[in-house]
Amino acid sequence: MSIPLSLNGKDFNYPTDNDLDWGYQASEWAKEVTLSLDGGGSGGSGGLSGMASIAQLRQHVKLNLQTAIAVNSYWGDTDGGGGIYYVADPSDTTPDDGGYCIIADDGTRWLLENQGPLSVRQFGARGDGLQDDTPYIQKCFDTCGVIGKAAYIPSGKYMIQPQGETNYMWLTGFSNRRNYSCLWMPSNFTVYGDGETTVMALINTPVSPGTTDGRGDYSTTHMFVNKGSQEGLTKSIKNVNIHVHHLKFDGNLIQQSGEGVSLCGTRNFSITHCTFYRSFYETMYIVYSRGGIIADNTHISNGEFQWDGGGPLIDTCTHVNTVNNTITDCGYYAILGIDCWYSSFDKTFCQPDNYPAASGFQSLRIQGCYFCTVSGNQLYNSSYSAIWIHDGASNIIDNNCCVYAGYGAGGGNQMSGIFIDGLTAAGRDRGEHIIRNNICMMNKGSGLIVVGIKTEGSYDTQMNIGHLIDGNMCSWNQRDGISIYGNFHRIVNNICKNNSLSQTTGILGDGYNGIGLNGAQFCLVSSNICTDFIDPNPVPMNLDAWIGISENPPLFAPAHPTKYQTWGIVEYPHNPLAYEVASITYSSTGTSTTIVLSIPGGHLFVVGDVCFFYGSTNDVDVAGYHYVTATTPSTVTYVIPGLVIMGDPNPVFMLEYCTVSNNNMIINNNVMGNVSGQGYNAYGLDIRNCGINSLVANNFGQ
Repeated sequence: MSIPLSLNGKDFNYPTDNDLDWGYQASEWAKEVTLSLDGGGSGGSGGLSGMASIAQLRQHVKLNLQTAIAVNSYWGDTDGGGGIYYVADPSDTTPDDGGYCIIADDGTRWLLENQGPLSVRQFGARGDGLQDDTPYIQKCFDTCGVIGKAAYIPSGKYMIQPQGETNYMWLTGFSNRRNYSCLWMPSNFTVYGDGETTVMALINTPVSPGTTDGRGDYSTTHMFVNKGSQEGLTKSIKNVNIHVHHLKFDGNLIQQSGEGVSLCGTRNFSITHCTFYRSFYETMYIVYSRGGIIADNTHISNGEFQWDGGGPLIDTCTHVNTVNNTITDCGYYAILGIDCWYSSFDKTFCQPDNYPAASGFQSLRIQGCYFCTVSGNQLYNSSYSAIWIHDGASNIIDNNCCVYAGYGAGGGNQMSGIFIDGLTAAGRDRGEHIIRNNICMMNKGSGLIVVGIKTEGSYDTQMNIGHLIDGNMCSWNQRDGISIYGNFHRIVNNICKNNSLSQTTGILGDGYNGIGLNGAQFCLVSSNICTDFIDPNPVPMNLDAWIGISENPPLFAPAHPTKYQTWGIVEYPHNPLAYEVASITYSSTGTSTTIVLSIPGGHLFVVGDVCFFYGSTNDVDVAGYHYVTATTPSTVTYVIPGLVIMGDPNPVFMLEYCTVSNNNMIINNNVMGNVSGQGYNAYGLDIRNCGINSLVANNFGQ
């Protein structure tokens, strides 16, 4: 014999042998179940139905033998709430939370029978796009944290907003704006939904008085936040084991506000398979956290173009892996990593749809990070450089594809596929990145550029030095294929083809080149191929171009009807700082100028070294290469015929210490005859002002 039971539109049987047909054992109900005959149920033919709503359960007077009751919904309609409630043990002290525990008017404590996750519908959330569901979802989250259950958010549109105008978490330092939370997540907590059909929609954010950054009074609202952030932006671990999956966050671009998921001081977390849509700021703000995965998320139309907003911001974290994210139409940075250690920023796919470019600034900005990977990213049409490695050291930047970057920038170096620089703050090492196997094509600037910054006084304090630049493909870029500043780099096994498309005047009046060494010292340049072939046909650069899809404009590299790449490899002088010269004196006879440089210990020149000098004569800048014609142990003296210096000459000189060998340069625009130093004549190779400390050897041309 079994008793039919109608619950939430589903039919179940309660058999007399205490084994429920739908997977529950009677022993898990705490007591033998006796179903209620009242609450609007219909008898006859053995048919039973339970209470219509939670409100009706509160008013119910328990029968003497009654130990369980069915509640068909939360509000009394088809809202998806309700469940089977059983009478708690008299010693139970669980508080009334509006969903899992209901204390009736007669004092009976009813507990929701549940083996799996708790649904927010069982706490009163409707997901109808009309009701403010914030308090009901929060009750569900709080209860899940206490009893160790996951929270489930079924399909629907759930309207949420900050919980009170005075209940803000912290003030943003530079702007004094308040940061609010809609929903708090406890430790040891998992929340998930049904993917794209479970929408968390921000409907309001308070005004934040006293903002100081010129954009009006506004605040930042974080839709999901770990509970420890109630204490402010703390620099310690406050929560552990928080997991968010299969939800869609709609920030609605409200009042310059809205971030999807924010975690401050959280260890062991994951945010996966979520969609972030129309956040004004970052889709995620992860700060002071450890050990997390941000994977397989989709980010669409977040932030206003070149104004603010973007994808995930990972700030001051360790062991956080950001991987397999798709980012379309991003206002600022697609991914921003700041001061992270042992983290990864990998396999991001970034492209535009309705915005002028995929990202308003760089697609990936990785700042002050150490021992991190930036790998396997596919970045198309960034307004500025596709990847900006800003400060930091010992990172691996590999297997990235950076195409068509920099066309939203007005000028400067931030137009390249990959841009790597350093800062001048004391006390932190910078550089020594591994930059390998990247593809940089059709960028407005260089394919790959390394900018060196050094502190005056010693080679030991130079910034952004010692990179391994290996196996990169840099082609069809408007400037150099690879542009190198700074010292102690190893530039090997790279292919630089058909660059310098802009024919913009480069350093010292030259065009751009396959590989440009711009004052770089102590570098090894070996086994590179720099070619410049005439190709009258545009080269298809993506699948649309190959198969002829017309829905989107197919992407082609421009035709290459002539040779643009000026030199295969060229070395230009650097402008050394004053620490290399103790003093400079000069005298002019009216027909020539004699310059005497006093050199500090350890920097001795010999006859035949080459110096680069620039200054002014009659307010006209002049520059040239000059061999050292006489030396003493402490000075360098040379005469420049025909140069009369008027006013401050600002003279500088340079001496290089590079090794250039085993390179193959084929059919570049200009060819070079005899190259001084050890080695062969090399076509497409221009090594100037190297001096006897440089090695030029085993280069091949055609």
